Amino acid sequence: MVIDSRYTKIFQSNNLTRQKYDELVEFATMLRDHKNIVSEHINSNLLKYIDTTKFTFLKIMRTRYKDMIPSSFDYELYTQIYTSYQNKFDAIRKRMNYPHLKEGVSSFNEAACLKVSLNVEVASPEA
Repeated sequence: MVIDSRYTKIFQSNNLTRQKYDELVEFATMLRDHKNIVSEHINSNLLKYIDTTKFTFLKIMRTRYKDMIPSSFDYELYTQIYTSYQNKFDAIRKRMNYPHLKEGVSSFNEAACLKVSLNVEVASPEA
């Protein structure tokens, strides 16, 4: 399990003009909305992302959402999303106990078991 928790950051400035404040709020809202868009995409394609590595995830997201957010922020944003979903997947895997399955279960079977526990329709391996 990746423990990389994020907490609310507080920013305070004595010389912050209303225009600068509005720009920061707009930028933060844009980042939040983009996170929601990415999260909806991941939720609709869970099997694709269950066993994805961090590097592969970053590559896919940077390609899919090119020029949607500044490149100086994309690494941190996608890493936060990846960490959140991996922690959730790991917590679900930890709670799953299938004594009738032997070691060496294929990744499709593990992913299918995870999808069943999430109540998501599972496609056959031939699909």
